[in-house]
Amino acid sequence: MANLGTERLTIVNDQPEITKLWNDRYRLEFYLSNTGKKDDWFAENIGNILPEFGTEQADEFGTGHWEPRDGEVYNDMRCIKAGTEYVPKASTHYVKLVYETLGDTFVEEKESVSDFAANGLKRSSRTLIAKSGVSYTKTVGVTKEGGLYLASYKIEDTDAYRRVEEVWMEAGTLSRTEDLVGSQKSIVIESIGPNPSTPSGYSLASKQESEYEGLQTNRFTFLEPSILSLTQTFVGGSSKVEVQAFDMSTSEVSSALSEVTSSHVLISESESDYDGIPTRQFSYQIDESFVEDYELNGLKRLTLVELSSSNFTPSAFKLKSVSGPTNGLYLSSQMIDNGGSVRIKESTWVAPGLLVTKRESESDGIYKVTNTYLSEEVASVGPLVTRVEEDQGGLTTYTVIELQNSEGGSIYQEGEEGSVPTSEYETLYPFTYPGIVSISNKLLEGTGRDYRSRDFELSPPCQTKIVATVKVSFQRESDVLYTSTDGLWSPSNWAQGSSTGIAWKYRPFSITNGFRGYRTEPEGGEEIENNASYEDLISGHRLWLGTKYNIKISGGPENPEGNEYTLDYQVDLAFEDVDGIPYYKHTEVVAQIPTR
Repeated sequence: MANLGTERLTIVNDQPEITKLWNDRYRLEFYLSNTGKKDDWFAENIGNILPEFGTEQADEFGTGHWEPRDGEVYNDMRCIKAGTEYVPKASTHYVKLVYETLGDTFVEEKESVSDFAANGLKRSSRTLIAKSGVSYTKTVGVTKEGGLYLASYKIEDTDAYRRVEEVWMEAGTLSRTEDLVGSQKSIVIESIGPNPSTPSGYSLASKQESEYEGLQTNRFTFLEPSILSLTQTFVGGSSKVEVQAFDMSTSEVSSALSEVTSSHVLISESESDYDGIPTRQFSYQIDESFVEDYELNGLKRLTLVELSSSNFTPSAFKLKSVSGPTNGLYLSSQMIDNGGSVRIKESTWVAPGLLVTKRESESDGIYKVTNTYLSEEVASVGPLVTRVEEDQGGLTTYTVIELQNSEGGSIYQEGEEGSVPTSEYETLYPFTYPGIVSISNKLLEGTGRDYRSRDFELSPPCQTKIVATVKVSFQRESDVLYTSTDGLWSPSNWAQGSSTGIAWKYRPFSITNGFRGYRTEPEGGEEIENNASYEDLISGHRLWLGTKYNIKISGGPENPEGNEYTLDYQVDLAFEDVDGIPYYKHTEVVAQIPTR
């Protein structure tokens, strides 16, 4: 009985199964019995029974010495399968080893299969096999055999063999389609083998490896020299044109875009990519553009960008523009770059006007208003007490403080009757009603006689608070003084009285009284001159019958009730304006005297 690879494996029936394969290759299948000890089946001894994949038929493995017989070994015969298998007829397990011819070069494992792909191109599929580790050096799309180009391959590697499945294609065009790249028509050719011819009027835009029905091919995109895309953006007043062009020079692009770039300047160009196609990108910007926004308090600010091929010169700061988009604005800053092929001038222009306003109540209806103006000062309404000029961002600011009334007008306003009050308000003001002096005429009833008594009768003054109006006004002059014609309640004389006559027993009398704080009733006074009757008493003096007497009252102010008066009046220096002119504060208290 013959052994295989080791003295312990004996070929059953001394015969392998032999199969002739395609391309002069063979498969040998051996059933072997193990004559070794039982522990040879243990995991640590399995290498003594089963060879490694790729082991040649003539190679020893396991333990013991074994040599093949002459002519017994097939060339390049290598183990591809090793294991045990139960054989029912023998009622036992045998070791089964399978060997195949695997050489140092690839050979066809089976007959190739051919068909026809798209566009009528021949396609062939075949499988190659060699021992493990044999190098595969063919290149898809390059390697050519029998008029066909390698289109794809797939490799299967094991410890015993390397199997390669190849697909070969006839050279030619697999597909031709027309498509759009940007706004331009393109011709796309899918091919294998040599590059296709460039269509008339087109240029090769890109070549890419691609896949066609599982085959690696080449994809060629042809374009006419043209503008692929054009984008125009507007940011504020700025207009920018972005162009991507294929196979066109700078002058060709500018010429083609003359309608939209007539007022633009080329500011940059670069290499770019558009859908995988190498292109050139051109950026144009309008030679004069602006962005408009707003400063504090809503004042317009405009940033003007100008482009030119010649150098710019700086403008004077605080210059007021009289034309274009900057008309009426003042120049606050400017940046000039004359270093590049495209010169840039960026200027900031700001509208004049009110920046900040603040209104604070002072007193008596007077408000201190602080206004800050940019570039142009607005005439003040009220008296101007402070004025400051400063520089802010290259422009002049004017901060002025003026005094206004509650309605936003000047505190100094002349009316038909003098200065118009800046404020009026009601208050309770102390007022003294004058006392009243009158001549009494009373009947005194006695036990034996009745007497007619005449004397000075007094109703005393009354002090109270009445509703009055306080008026505050301002004037430039301090010589306005009140006189009696101005309705000022300021009595300068008071009531007085006198009585004369011949009293009982021929005793003459003469009485004179001054009544401070009193007026007469009736108004203007009263005088009684008569001959005494038998019953008369004058100022407490009994008169002889038929003697003359005189009693009278006079002087004092008028009855104030129902009349309007100025109860108080005060003039104070209030402030001086920026020109040094003094202003005086006039405070007047006016009331209509109610009936008490």
